[in-house]
Amino acid sequence: MCAGASGYILKTEPLHKYLEAVTDVYTGGAPFSGGVAKKILGFFSNRNVILVSPDATNYNLTQREKEILQLMIKGETYPHIAEKIFISYETVRNHVKHIYKKLHVACRNEAVTKAIQKGLA
Repeated sequence: MCAGASGYILKTEPLHKYLEAVTDVYTGGAPFSGGVAKKILGFFSNRNVILVSPDATNYNLTQREKEILQLMIKGETYPHIAEKIFISYETVRNHVKHIYKKLHVACRNEAVTKAIQKGLA
């Protein structure tokens, strides 16, 4: 969803459901298979989810985290980031997890958007 999906249907759905989903997206809808919709609703009803991030101005990003965030903004993939700054792919992933936690975001798109809006990188 964070990457921009307009809906989610399962591979096990009958062919006509795929056609309905494409039509639904085309007309502005957001199709979801029943089981997927139930899981999403369950996620939000069973947890106290904070949908608005705190209004902090200092996110305490390290210099390396800022460097990685800047490369993420430029659209670099994690393997390319690792290669450019001479660290392992797993180290990049670890830094990204810390960035998400500090920025109070759940995905790359949210991190990039927030970084641009707040002028963080």
